[in-house]
Amino acid sequence: YSPNDTYVSSHCYYLKSRSSWGSNAFGAWENSALRAKGKVTVAVLDTGARYDHEDLASNLDLTNAYDVYNGKKLTASPTVKNGDNAGHGTYVSGLISAVANNGKGVAGVSYNATVLPIKVSNDKTNNANATSSTTSLCKAYDYLIKLVDNGTLKNLRVINMSVGRYKYDNSAGTYN
Repeated sequence: YSPNDTYVSSHCYYLKSRSSWGSNAFGAWENSALRAKGKVTVAVLDTGARYDHEDLASNLDLTNAYDVYNGKKLTASPTVKNGDNAGHGTYVSGLISAVANNGKGVAGVSYNATVLPIKVSNDKTNNANATSSTTSLCKAYDYLIKLVDNGTLKNLRVINMSVGRYKYDNSAGTYN
């Protein structure tokens, strides 16, 4: 099974089994029971997510999306343009759940899981300067626990955090 999204065959190496990064999503999607279709929520703790992105917006949980750095709903944050200043959280959310089979862009590996964006980074506008802290990560987990405990979020199954990085040491030729 292959969705009809514009760039699935040319850009979605992560969906194919023949690449080293491949997930064999096409093979899994042959069994329609393995397509998430909104039955699973993935919380993405990152720089947020563009809530106006045409290939992602309908798979975002904007009711519960939150900016822990500023302590506000992500859609009400005065310092975050359209949900993501740096772009990394949007990229990660798209890999997980870009809308599949809509004739646009790419397809996320989950086949339309719901993504709950939680912004844990500062408000910097590029990935090199967007940082998060242990405090913001703990606040994000507290927020998610409250949503699950009070019954607001019933289908949270995965928490994705892509917040680390290493510095390259040119003199040693290694990452620290």
